[in-house]
Amino acid sequence: MINLKNWMSRGWLCSLTTSFVLLSVTAVASHAEEQRISLPMTLEYNLLNALVLDTFLGGGAPAGVNEARTHKTLFYEQDGCQAVVVTAPRFREQAGELLTEIQVHLRYGRSMGSYCVLPVTFNGTLVLKQIPVVRSEDWSLRFIPTGSEIQNLDGQPARLASLAWGLIENHVLQSMTDISINLAIPKDELQTFLTLVLPDDHPQEILEMLQGMQPGEVQVLAHGLKLENTMAAFDALYRPEPEPHGSFFSVEELEAFIAEWEAWDAFLVHMITVMAGQPLSEEEQWLLLDMLLRMRHEFSARLDDPVMHDDLVRSQFVEVWTTLGPLFRGHLMNAKSESLLGYFAFFSASDALLALNGLGSALDLVISRDGLLRLARLLDEGAEDLPGYGPEMIPELQRLLGLERQDSSARTSPRSWIIQTLELAAGFFSTSSARAESPPAELRDNLEHWLFRGKDLEGYMARVTRVLNKKANSVIAESKAPFAHQDYFQDLVLATAWLESCFRQFRLSGGEIMYLRSSNNTSVGIMQINERVWRGLYDQTRLRWDPAYNSRVGAEILDLYYTKYAQPRMSREAGKDWDPDLQAAMLYAMYNGGPSQLERFLTRKSENSLHRSDRLFREKWDWVRQGELDKISICLIGR
Repeated sequence: MINLKNWMSRGWLCSLTTSFVLLSVTAVASHAEEQRISLPMTLEYNLLNALVLDTFLGGGAPAGVNEARTHKTLFYEQDGCQAVVVTAPRFREQAGELLTEIQVHLRYGRSMGSYCVLPVTFNGTLVLKQIPVVRSEDWSLRFIPTGSEIQNLDGQPARLASLAWGLIENHVLQSMTDISINLAIPKDELQTFLTLVLPDDHPQEILEMLQGMQPGEVQVLAHGLKLENTMAAFDALYRPEPEPHGSFFSVEELEAFIAEWEAWDAFLVHMITVMAGQPLSEEEQWLLLDMLLRMRHEFSARLDDPVMHDDLVRSQFVEVWTTLGPLFRGHLMNAKSESLLGYFAFFSASDALLALNGLGSALDLVISRDGLLRLARLLDEGAEDLPGYGPEMIPELQRLLGLERQDSSARTSPRSWIIQTLELAAGFFSTSSARAESPPAELRDNLEHWLFRGKDLEGYMARVTRVLNKKANSVIAESKAPFAHQDYFQDLVLATAWLESCFRQFRLSGGEIMYLRSSNNTSVGIMQINERVWRGLYDQTRLRWDPAYNSRVGAEILDLYYTKYAQPRMSREAGKDWDPDLQAAMLYAMYNGGPSQLERFLTRKSENSLHRSDRLFREKWDWVRQGELDKISICLIGR
């Protein structure tokens, strides 16, 4: 054991910045004018180790002596007759105690002229037992040593000569004082963010609440250090619980609702693309894509039912961070060291929002555009504004989510997709009518070929079905789905195109050829691709003006829903009769309403309460399977 008495008398304390992982909020009544809010904060060990690595190795080791990124030479003299090389400290828990482990390499001998007499080397581990504390005056996390041990590489206690002990005490223990990372930085960022989401009609109370935040005791847990903090929340910040109502949005309220959600969607895309450089597994890619699709489909459903509900952005933020938070923590801790503090502050603010949301709607939290922008800057210091909510395809997002395929990859302009204003999208994603626009020059000559004018129905259908079948075949050739027969997928694509658009990509509008839009102006083309749901993932211009591209994308979406949703669901009930008719209906339900419709459709099916869209798809599916494509005349020419 090392004698720590003299060492501790030198004022040895280690400062470390941490992330605020605000896990829960508990309101405890104190007196009539305020409540005490408990804000537990947790620092996982991988995050702590990543910060300490950069801080510890930032000291002044002699040039060319560091042996690796994780090693540091603390002492080197007499041509290497005496040397101390260590690795960065690593923290872990054992039996409720915090242990800090440092790998140590010693070389010690006596220098006589140009000779090193009796040199001895030692490789082992210094294990420190420590108590973590946070000082309220400067918000620094510090570690008070209570004991130590030197072990061999096999974990057994080591016996060292007095010279070796001296090297460890004078250099290894002393080096710990070089670790100094300020915890106040992410704390300040957290306070700034909270001013943007808390009610703004009582600024003085908010200021007092945030400035009164105090650190508490630090608990040593298996996964990290948990710090209990408290702050006051004055009664004036609370609102009465809102009564349920079914009021419809006014025009102005609907526009504000759309603008708020578009800012949130732009932020969500920005947040996801931060993961672009990380080694994501296929399951992690799917988790990110699934969350993006669910949020967008939910918004589209709200546009179809413009009744004032709860705060959609707030509820979606809570759902996203609850689901994706562990994924982001697991990967971003391997990021460049200069980004760690920003990520810490981002985790702090995001977790704080989840925690405060636990108090219910009475606290009246609002996730504003300014609040989202603040979060975006924590993820990317260079972000001057949120990414624009525009029509551009984002190849980085497509690759990240595993959607890049040869046929559907679009040629994109060299200009950046990060646009510094949201005004661009106002005309492109209009809720009233399609804006006046012209097709790309390379597609103009092909428009008439795809416009049905009431004549030559047989020729028109031959051209359309040929392209749809070709695109379906190209998708199924690349698919991981074990479709029993190729013609099954062809029929699925044909039935979907029939119900969605009556096999039409274009229509005449004022004598001009215009792409077909859905009644709510969200979906386009022969496969009616929802532009809001698939924004950034596919080329919006080609979806509108290139029927072959639109057909291919629709087939890819059906394949995605099969491989990522339907197939895993069927495997959980392998004994059930999942006949082709049921599978097709499941896939269309998701195509029409998003992933959440899979279980909802199965419930409707079991209760014999199918939606009209379910019944209409079954009708088209049966006609396609029975070779009755001539019935397309019912919707194309009215008989």
